[in-house]
Amino acid sequence: IARLDLEISPELAKEWVAREISRFLNQMRKDAKYNVDDKIHLAYQTDSEYLMQVMAEFWIFLQEEALIKEISHNTRKPAGDIVAEFTSDENMMILALKR
Repeated sequence: IARLDLEISPELAKEWVAREISRFLNQMRKDAKYNVDDKIHLAYQTDSEYLMQVMAEFWIFLQEEALIKEISHNTRKPAGDIVAEFTSDENMMILALKR
């Protein structure tokens, strides 16, 4: 009898978080009433090394999925047309979008 390995690799976990961020960003776009094809700027602030790794490893994916033309990491709370707090487990970051 074969056993199913239910262990989630660190790489798979990061990809899952990146997809959650993408969904979150697209909901922010919708809430900000952006046009479907509007290219946007994303600024984020986090003290989480884990989320910084996810953003660094998946920035191209996020750019394509949420039509982002520029991503910047801020040391202070970012400002924009819409600002929201994203949380994944114990990790938190503030995301700000602007046209």
